[in-house]
Amino acid sequence: MPDVEGRLDVKRVELGDEFVMMMPKSWAWRQLHDGRWWCGERGDRAACYLHHEIAPPKPRIGGEAPRPLANARHWLGALRRSVEQHGTVGGIVESKTLSGGILHATVDDIGESGTYRTARWFAVTGYTHGASIFRLSLTIPIEFWEEPIVPQLIELLSEQARFGTGTTSPIIEALGSRDLRLSPGAILSLPATWSASQGGRETVIRAPGGLFSISVEAELVEDPIERRALSLDGSVAHLTRSELALHVARQFVQTLTVSTISRPIESTPYGAIVTTRLHRPRTPSTEGIEGTVWYYLIPQGETCIIITFYLYMPPELGDRSDMLEAKALLAREIADLRLDLEDMRD
Repeated sequence: MPDVEGRLDVKRVELGDEFVMMMPKSWAWRQLHDGRWWCGERGDRAACYLHHEIAPPKPRIGGEAPRPLANARHWLGALRRSVEQHGTVGGIVESKTLSGGILHATVDDIGESGTYRTARWFAVTGYTHGASIFRLSLTIPIEFWEEPIVPQLIELLSEQARFGTGTTSPIIEALGSRDLRLSPGAILSLPATWSASQGGRETVIRAPGGLFSISVEAELVEDPIERRALSLDGSVAHLTRSELALHVARQFVQTLTVSTISRPIESTPYGAIVTTRLHRPRTPSTEGIEGTVWYYLIPQGETCIIITFYLYMPPELGDRSDMLEAKALLAREIADLRLDLEDMRD
C-alpha cells in the first residue's frame, strides 16, 4: 500500500454521481445494497464506509426558523450523544468548519470474526432547510490497529472529512442557503449551490458553473499607526457606534491606493461597508481585470475588524445578466452579514 518512501500512494475515484474520494491505489470499491459505499482492501483487512444523508432542520419552537448554523449544531449534538452512549476509545474531538462542524471518535465493536476498531467522522453542514451529514469510517481488526499504515489512513480520511468529498447531489439545491464563518462570529449567508473552501486566512467562494469567484479575508487592525489613521485611538470617543463606524469608513477610504470608491458608504447594524471598483488594464503580459471590492468595517473599541471581499472578472462578463444578478445577490448578502454571539462562544 505505501510507496517506496513509505507514503500512501493514492488515487482519485468518483463514487457514482455523489462522491469524489481519495483512497490508496490498492483499494477496491463498490456500493452496498443499503446505499453506503464500501472502499478497502480485498479481504476486509481495512474497510472504509461512506454515507451521505440529508437530515431535517432543528425542531422549531416558536419564533423564527433556526438558521443554518443552528441546524448544524443541533445534529452535531445529537450525533455526539449517540457516540457517547456507544462508548469511545480516547474521547470525542469536535472541530468547526466553514458551515458546521466535524465529530471524530474511535470505537471498538465485537463482530463474528473478532474485535474491530473503527475511526468515525461525522461532517455536518447546516442549511436553511436541514443539514447535510457525511458519515465516514475506517474499520480495521484490532490486531492490525498498530500497524504504521493506520495513522496515514486516518490522516487521509480526516482531510477528506474536513474538506469534503465533492458531493454533487442535486438535493443540495433545495436546501436554501448555508452560513459561512468568515471570522470569529462573523457570518455570511449564501445559496446552498455556491461552494466555499478555506486556506489559512482566506476563504474562496465560487458561484455555480464557475461564473466567478470571490476571495474573502478578515483582519484585525492592531498596528498603532493604522489605528490612529482610522481614529481608533480614542480621539473620537464622543461619537455613537454608528457615527464611529461611518467616521472610520471615511478615514479608511483615504488610505486606498489601487481602487476607487464606487458608491456611497453604507451604514450597517455592525459597522459600515465601503464599495470600490478595481481596474487593471490589459498589458502585453497580462489580461485586463475588472472587479468590485467590498470592505466591511466593524469597529470594536479601539480596534476594528475589516472583512474584504474581492470579486474579479474578465471585463467581457461584466454586463451579462447572470453576472449582474449574482453580483447583486452577493452585495445584498454582504450588507446582511451578521455577528453570531453563540458562534463566538463555541
